[in-house]
Amino acid sequence: MEDLRIEGLDAATLGRSTAIAPPEDRPHLDPVITREMLAHLLVLPCYPRMGAKELERQAKVLRDAVVHPDPDALESQPAV
Repeated sequence: MEDLRIEGLDAATLGRSTAIAPPEDRPHLDPVITREMLAHLLVLPCYPRMGAKELERQAKVLRDAVVHPDPDALESQPAV
């Protein structure tokens, strides 16, 4: 995400979104996959007034960040 911000893109996580714990009497309903997905979810801007060039630039920055991740950023990721 830091790579995106450095390039001037407004990327964010959904810090307020959380998976709801299961009822105490039904632990098998624990939303493990949802919790993992939310921990890795990234929200990017995409709206009608964004031109094709800006969307392509955003896609390139994201692709580069995924293909060549910052090792320090990977180490700071929360364990799931």
